[in-house]
Amino acid sequence: MKEKTIEAGTTGKPHLEEEFTQLRKVTSNYTIPGDVCGTYAGVYNMLSEADQAYHA
Repeated sequence: MKEKTIEAGTTGKPHLEEEFTQLRKVTSNYTIPGDVCGTYAGVYNMLSEADQAYHA
């Protein structure tokens, strides 16, 4: 995954559409596997929330 940087003083949101598309793909749309710990599930939930906030 290519690293994104945000320049100081810029306005608007960073362009992360490719990253969120890839995350949705590798996580099956943030579907939490049944055999994971709470921390792992929490990461999936936070990624999903970040994706939703980015697209709001």
